[in-house]
Amino acid sequence: MFGMLTELKTKLRGRCVLTGCFTTATTSAPTAQQGDGVAAYSATGVYTVTMPNTGGPVESVFAQIDNGADGDLIVVRAGYVPATGVLTIGVRDISGAGYANSTGLVVSYIVILHGRAD
Repeated sequence: MFGMLTELKTKLRGRCVLTGCFTTATTSAPTAQQGDGVAAYSATGVYTVTMPNTGGPVESVFAQIDNGADGDLIVVRAGYVPATGVLTIGVRDISGAGYANSTGLVVSYIVILHGRAD
């Protein structure tokens, strides 16, 4: 797996964009990981992605799932901690009572940091 660090520059400020995706595998380590970071299964319906770089303040965090296989699953939490470089993504079953595991669910993420990453 090769990570990619891309800087987008504007007249006003620089940005660091970290992106990637993985496929869920129930309680096992996610498979088909691509892009920045290393994904891991953390708890029921919760996945973490450890980014290769930490950076400045967070401008935006976005996570989505391709729920073609599991139509009742949604992303309910996506948070990034710049000090540790860890993105946490929570997946919930809207027809059930809480977070849910899945197999074959593609999770995509984008983290945009203000300023320059390491």
